[in-house]
Amino acid sequence: MNASQASWMAACLLVYSSPSWAVHKCVGADGKVAYQEAPCSSTAKTAESLKLDPVPPTTPRDSRINAAIATSKIVVGMTAAQARRSWGAPTKINRSVGSYGSHEQWVYDRGGFKSQYVYVENGVVTGVQSPE
Repeated sequence: MNASQASWMAACLLVYSSPSWAVHKCVGADGKVAYQEAPCSSTAKTAESLKLDPVPPTTPRDSRINAAIATSKIVVGMTAAQARRSWGAPTKINRSVGSYGSHEQWVYDRGGFKSQYVYVENGVVTGVQSPE
């Protein structure tokens, strides 16, 4: 193994060896349960401590799709589930199934004779059409 391979391997190990976090389940004197990162106070009883693994790093594609969902947008490449998280359930779905797979046109009735359309092929958004 040469020096560049060794440094690359060390960088990978640092990324994948990130620490876990502990969450403490604390029960107060009144019986209320609280979850917190810090250990329970002296007045609360520790019911259990949970170790959580960190969330795996996201790809630029995941970040782009999460940003679209947060702003109620649909982008090409989203899964059907992600599109539903962004806009909710469509008013109507027109389906066609053949040897080429499944094609769907999702219709979102926006009132005033305005509709938006999402085109889904084999579970992935391939297009979006808006009236403007």
